[in-house]
Amino acid sequence: MLMFAKKTKVRDEKYLQAIRSQSCAASALMGCYGDVVPAHNSKLVDAGKGTKASDCFVAPLCFCHHADEHSRGVDGFWHSVFQEDTLTMHEHRRDAQLWRYAAYLFREKRGNELNQLFRDWGK
Repeated sequence: MLMFAKKTKVRDEKYLQAIRSQSCAASALMGCYGDVVPAHNSKLVDAGKGTKASDCFVAPLCFCHHADEHSRGVDGFWHSVFQEDTLTMHEHRRDAQLWRYAAYLFREKRGNELNQLFRDWGK
């Protein structure tokens, strides 16, 4: 079981809006339809059982692929997208999401929040 230090939950509606404007991260699987929604990542991040992960841990997925992720399960769905070992895949996904959010904060000139993100995650 992995243990995490207490981290500040990120709630950022402006970032979620920016994610909604991106293309589906699973478009390689084909069959995209519906609006793009932020799919929260609950693996290896700050989400506990029954809680939602921070908004910095999201992937843009069309409505179809978001529903598929829920019905197939997170591991099975993302393995079909990346074709990698499950643990490695989730580590790469988490790190990529952190860096995407950090780049967003930098562009938006939100230095205090960027500093807090780095303090919490030690990256």
